[in-house]
Amino acid sequence: MIEQADTRVDACVPVYGPTDLTNALGDWGPDASVFLRWLVVGRPHGHPAWKEASPLHRVAPGAPPFLLVHGTHDSLVPPRESQRFADAMRKVSERTRVPIATGERLVDRRDFEDLCTRRAVAIVQPDLCHCGGIWKGRKIAAM
Repeated sequence: MIEQADTRVDACVPVYGPTDLTNALGDWGPDASVFLRWLVVGRPHGHPAWKEASPLHRVAPGAPPFLLVHGTHDSLVPPRESQRFADAMRKVSERTRVPIATGERLVDRRDFEDLCTRRAVAIVQPDLCHCGGIWKGRKIAAM
């Protein structure tokens, strides 16, 4: 029966995704209005549906893990959308006892510095093949 199906989300990978639709009209690029009209159909800006459709306003303990993918030159959704979402997820993770680990796909030392500075993870896992080898891996470990 469909009513008994497990509909939980195990993980999410938003790519260049909007996370806060309530701030979208003042913060996004000029082409955003077309996209937003499609996303929140028939609701004027400020309607509760905009907040309900915003992932940023649904961050809570027990949410599935997220891998955020966002380039720095996105002309539609500003990269700070993903940063704000990551910060909200970090705040939730501070209230959990489950350690957060990442780093297997990071390639630059600055990416690791950002994670460590923001205390976004408990365990950093650099992949030596991606981060530049043993020497750079040791530098990352020394942070």
